[in-house]
Amino acid sequence: MKTLISGVRRIALTLCCAAGLSAMAFSAQAYRVVHLMIVNPGAVPLSVTLMNDRYNCYEGRPPIGEVMDLPAGGRYEMTLARVQGHGCDGKQGEIALQFSPSPAGRSVQHLDFDNDGGLELQRGWPNEYPGKLVRNPDGGYQYIVWRRPAVTAERSVGYWRLVCQQICNNTQAMSRSVTRTTEHREDKETINAVSMSLEAGIEFEGLGAKSSFTVSQEKRIGQSMSESLQRGETFTDTRNYVFTPEQMLQYHIFAVWQWVARTPLSDGSTFIIGSNKLTCTPDAQRPAYLPGSPQDLRACRGG
Repeated sequence: MKTLISGVRRIALTLCCAAGLSAMAFSAQAYRVVHLMIVNPGAVPLSVTLMNDRYNCYEGRPPIGEVMDLPAGGRYEMTLARVQGHGCDGKQGEIALQFSPSPAGRSVQHLDFDNDGGLELQRGWPNEYPGKLVRNPDGGYQYIVWRRPAVTAERSVGYWRLVCQQICNNTQAMSRSVTRTTEHREDKETINAVSMSLEAGIEFEGLGAKSSFTVSQEKRIGQSMSESLQRGETFTDTRNYVFTPEQMLQYHIFAVWQWVARTPLSDGSTFIIGSNKLTCTPDAQRPAYLPGSPQDLRACRGG
């Protein structure tokens, strides 16, 4: 009987130890996983690439090389885990994230993680992205991406841009789009800033002395362009107007001009939009009047 009881005790002890080891293994496995939420609090969508040439001992979600899209105000949850064995014993897990768009020359963030659920920014690398790592009360992490400062617009300047001269028979179709002098994604914040600048009234380049009538014209033209911008109707090319050489001689047309506006922005770029307003001159001199003025109305009719 004693032998039977002793055997039962041994079995119970073995099961207890196995359960304890299993719980420890589960706990270690749980700690090995790091949850990282990438948060985009700004108004500009961006993409985050898990770089395929700067990682070590990483497994998890997403896979290496993945591009994660973060809409404005969006977030993306990553699951990081350090590879066990396979040459990774004693080594940190490492990944690198590349952000676009980003501040000039600062697009990459390196991160280290370990088996104890720890995650930290790897400092000292060139091109370091200016995001912020925060640990949550539950042990997970948030990486809050850089938020671009609010874009403001300076006074918009309207002017006549040369479309063609001498020979104006280009039949290229009109296109509606927005152009910038720098290449980056447009967003609602920028559109609104430019629209407000236009509504305040366009300053006319090369007009000289102004009258109260001219000022009211500038404001009216600016409001009209602002409304077109909000609708997405900005004209980058109006060369679908065709003048044969005979017509240009008949109407005394040497050059055709398009009315455009440029708006300097606080991020150093310039926002340029075009309108569907065209005028003509008998020489190469830029027109010294506003769209819709009596001179403009007669300009392409030989008046």
